[in-house]
Amino acid sequence: MLLNNVPSETFNQVVNVLNDIAITSDRLNTMEQAKTALEQRWKEEKGNKKIPPEKQINFTDADSNIMMTKHHGVQQCYNNFAWVDDKTHIILGTHTGNSASDQLELQPTLLDAQNMCGSLEGMQAGADAGFFSAENIRFMKDKGIDFYVSYPELKSPFGKDKFDYDPASDTYTCPEGSTLGRKKIKKSGKIGEYSNLEACQKCPLSAQCTKATDGIRRIERHLEDDSLREDAKAKANSEKGKEILRQRKSVPEPVWGNIQTQDGWKQMHMRGKKNASREFKLHCVMHNIRKIVKLYLNSLSYQQVVQEKENSLRYPA
Repeated sequence: MLLNNVPSETFNQVVNVLNDIAITSDRLNTMEQAKTALEQRWKEEKGNKKIPPEKQINFTDADSNIMMTKHHGVQQCYNNFAWVDDKTHIILGTHTGNSASDQLELQPTLLDAQNMCGSLEGMQAGADAGFFSAENIRFMKDKGIDFYVSYPELKSPFGKDKFDYDPASDTYTCPEGSTLGRKKIKKSGKIGEYSNLEACQKCPLSAQCTKATDGIRRIERHLEDDSLREDAKAKANSEKGKEILRQRKSVPEPVWGNIQTQDGWKQMHMRGKKNASREFKLHCVMHNIRKIVKLYLNSLSYQQVVQEKENSLRYPA
């Protein structure tokens, strides 16, 4: 009815203004819904804790998150993961997450592989240092998986990883050769604190070793998790561990390159975690189809079919 009264010379201009109003209204509704959803999620996770002013909200895709990428700086992203067979380069399990931490995404990736393949017991798995955590090591152990994972190394010459732990005496030896004994247990009996007051007071490097106001270096040890981490480091440093972890660049990396090259896939196109996950799985399915076809074309059974067909053409009955 409104457009019926619009003069013809301004008709197009009015239509454009109404379209702009409709688009703006739709965007505002989307932003309000995203803001409400994020505030509800924050309350579920953080309770009544105040949302910090620097907390950013993405109104286009509330499920995505801000992450630092390797080649393009800070981007609004999802984090995609794939568990790849080392012999065929077929993807066995996938996961799409919205956390910048790789540690949190290992378990759902393996659970997806378990849903696809059944029991994973007895399998070997290798992973880079981004997945190194006591929780992941325990998870893989409970699943019966022979897990080899690289570990992060602290740059400081006085980092905790430079202190050698002796389980027999329950002591640490510092880089300067002094022994740190357990002085107390805290946090519900799970954390032991180790120190050596006299050695630190005499050490000329104590100012470099610790920022504590009293100059005493204290090492905290989780009485359960640190043992898991130490065992995992020993496995990674074994000859078998080194051999498996050397395959990290030759097994998973070509899969990503193949998907990007074959599919021209440079970024996510779908919004929402569920849709983004489906998009990633679709690319993985296409990758697997290419691999399976290639394996079949190179198989003895296919070569036998080709040979039999060639023979029948040469010597017709």
